[in-house]
Amino acid sequence: MTLLNAMPMVPRAKAHGLVVTGKNLNYYGSLTLGVDILKAVGLYPLERVWVYNVTGGVRFSTYALPGPGGVVA
Repeated sequence: MTLLNAMPMVPRAKAHGLVVTGKNLNYYGSLTLGVDILKAVGLYPLERVWVYNVTGGVRFSTYALPGPGGVVA
C-alpha cells in the first residue's frame, strides 16, 4: 500500500445545484468550472471533484479545470 492510498479522501467543499452549460462528447476526463465558482467553493485547478447526477443517479470523479466565469462544462 502506498502512502497516497493510505490517505483518506475527505470532501471539503460542496457546490450544490450547478447546471452543466456545455459539453464535448468527443472528450472525457475533466470538468471546466468558472473561476468565480472555483473561488466561491474553494477548489483549486486540477483538484479532484465528484460529480453526482441527482436525476439519473450517475456518479463519477474527475478533476476541475478553470474556465471563464459562470461556466460549468
